Amino acid sequence: MERDTRVKLVLVNLMDDLHKQYSSDLISQPPLCLGVLFTRTPKTIDVSVMDEQVDRIVWNGDVFAFSVTTQLAKKAYATADALRKDGKKVILGGYHVS
Repeated sequence: MERDTRVKLVLVNLMDDLHKQYSSDLISQPPLCLGVLFTRTPKTIDVSVMDEQVDRIVWNGDVFAFSVTTQLAKKAYATADALRKDGKKVILGGYHVS
């Protein structure tokens, strides 16, 4: 049996506790860029989107990409540091990083 050697890329939309809501009436849309990246990622890469607004984030992947806003920069940097410490690759983009 062959082992799947495809890279597992996880596109992550972080939220802070103030903005996390558990009612679909209050959910805002995740960053459009994550949807675009999802559709444009080559088929040779196993890609998924995790939105902390509606999903419990599972840190199961090889590479994690974040769209960072200034209000969530501190959380994104801390999360990225923890992932890198575990040997994961991290990609940061978005308004704050740009």
